[in-house]
Amino acid sequence: MTNLYDIPAGLVTGIDDSSLAAQIIVAVILAIAFYNSVELVVLIFLTFKKYRGLYFWSLLVSTVLGVIPSVVGPVLHFYSLGPLLLALLISNLGFYAMVPVQSLVLYSRLHLLLRHPRRLRQILSLILLTTAILLPPTTVTTYGSAFVGTPPWNAAYQVIERAQVTGFCLLELLLSALYIREAVQVLWAGDPALLRRRRESGQSDGAGGSGSGAGNVIYQLVAINFVIIALDVGLLVLEYVGLYYLQVALKSLVYSIKLKLEFAVLGRLITLTGRHVHREAEVARFEEPARVPDFVGAEYAAVDFTHPVRTSKPSMSSG
Repeated sequence: MTNLYDIPAGLVTGIDDSSLAAQIIVAVILAIAFYNSVELVVLIFLTFKKYRGLYFWSLLVSTVLGVIPSVVGPVLHFYSLGPLLLALLISNLGFYAMVPVQSLVLYSRLHLLLRHPRRLRQILSLILLTTAILLPPTTVTTYGSAFVGTPPWNAAYQVIERAQVTGFCLLELLLSALYIREAVQVLWAGDPALLRRRRESGQSDGAGGSGSGAGNVIYQLVAINFVIIALDVGLLVLEYVGLYYLQVALKSLVYSIKLKLEFAVLGRLITLTGRHVHREAEVARFEEPARVPDFVGAEYAAVDFTHPVRTSKPSMSSG
């Protein structure tokens, strides 16, 4: 673990002095994150029917203005390809659009299950409050540590950076836990109105709110959300052991993976339950099972993760 009063390794000098293996590992991580972001942009525009609503825009902003700058900034910074001021500016702007907006992505999918407007407003207020409390001091101390570099600035940056990573990790953990709880209640206990619609359309009750269909989707939702939680915890560990440059590089990759997992979460849940969600142009809607081009990766939006999908393309809108 690094000394709190030292400048974090990689914050000022990049990784030019690191081993060749470390430089290659960071380059590979950033390259995969960039590829994921391009793939996500294609997936978003192929999947959504209407380009509006909180879910659509939070996904798009977190990808285009979040993940991509969070790759470009560290490339300029770590490999000394641009001025430190510019590299940190791009990285910080990417961080603003990637991490807090990822919480809005998690919040927007709660609309599919949570039907308590007051509770949803409280959750949104918590996201905004967490962002307002954590981002300004992190930004100020980042520049203070990088350009002033005195022990008090370094200590302030490392303490606040750890608090920020911990805060957003706990926030996303809370949102994931709420989603799992609501999904279990809807799928396991059953939704009478949902079951009635499925019976009227001639669909089996087993995939609606009870039976093996519901059990399978619960296990998958829990597994996916535990993967998301594990990724957050991994970043938290890297932060506390002082591996600054590796944590920064992995953060863009981790968030690109979490954004791709969003399609798995929503695609599996909405298609299985047969729900058509209309919440004032706030949430996405699946009307048909999915056919996804090979470039996109069918596992992220397919109805069944283990079998190829043969039906028509999903029609997903936020209206």
